[in-house]
Amino acid sequence: MMSKKGDKYEVGYGKPPVHTRFQKGMSGNPSGRRARQLSFDELMARELGKKITITENGESRRITKQDAIVKRCVQKAIQGDLSAQKQVRESLSRLESSLPLHETIKVTLKLEEDDDTPKEHW
Repeated sequence: MMSKKGDKYEVGYGKPPVHTRFQKGMSGNPSGRRARQLSFDELMARELGKKITITENGESRRITKQDAIVKRCVQKAIQGDLSAQKQVRESLSRLESSLPLHETIKVTLKLEEDDDTPKEHW
């Protein structure tokens, strides 16, 4: 069977008629495969990696949301929030246990009652 009169192209298995073939530059699957759904952890990591602007000691800085959460947690721990203090202690103990013995760090906080230094504002 021929595709058109006068054409020497034979239509058959694996040889579709010229007029039904994919046009140049046109995909056979224009909508393509759907993007896979991100897991909750991947979405959380993406969101925590985004930057926000904070004002610290009268200066504006851009930091990640994750850094802002850590700063806030430490700030609350210093101000006496017991649950924040527990989180900071647990984080420090995990950090200390994960480091080799010669790299262990110790953190000591000195708190003064009448500290007039400006606090962080968010």
